[in-house]
Amino acid sequence: MNLSKLKSGDRGVITQIVSDDSRAIAKLTARGITPGTSIGVIRAGDPILIGIERERWALNLAEATVIEVDLAARPARGLRGLLQRFA
Repeated sequence: MNLSKLKSGDRGVITQIVSDDSRAIAKLTARGITPGTSIGVIRAGDPILIGIERERWALNLAEATVIEVDLAARPARGLRGLLQRFA
């Protein structure tokens, strides 16, 4: 799944950057946006605002589209989440 498909609050791990544009890859790499990096989506849309460790980056839709991620499961909240822990 590419980063542009994630919603606000989603978390994931970057698996690859798929682009023929070496400048675009270099720009993302300089920001720490590399395979294996855990990210969180602070605000979805165009631009998408992501968090990596203690930094925040805004990416336009074209940049977000070339970043492939594995989506992490959202933790269950509330009573249902509490009960699932003991099931």
